[in-house]
Amino acid sequence: MLLELNKKSEEQCMKILLIDDEPVVLRVLQMLLKSLAKDLNLELILTPFTDPRQAVEALKTGKFDLVISDWNMPNISQWSLVKKIREICPKIQVIIVSGGLSSSDKLSLRTARIGCVAKPVLPSDLRLAIEKAS
Repeated sequence: MLLELNKKSEEQCMKILLIDDEPVVLRVLQMLLKSLAKDLNLELILTPFTDPRQAVEALKTGKFDLVISDWNMPNISQWSLVKKIREICPKIQVIIVSGGLSSSDKLSLRTARIGCVAKPVLPSDLRLAIEKAS
């Protein structure tokens, strides 16, 4: 249940799983998403994790509409995380946030229908990635 973000009709709810090993980046993402939600009259339920393994466990027990994740994190390779997410929730949309994606990674992500946002994250880029994911 992803949303058409250009419609401000009735309030809608979106559950987003956030993953980044840097707590500061998680806080910034949460602030950006809350601001975006306010502008679009959305209710967001944000569930942040600094440990990707804990996030994967939460995905097994919770219902999420979207995953927004850092690309380079300890304890798990980039594609391993994406593979685990898709094994648990094959249809869930994923957006990768990274400051250092190679051209081949960007192409592979697009081929896998995974959104991509460069760091530092701009609100307009985040909004566009979420709209594309819906």
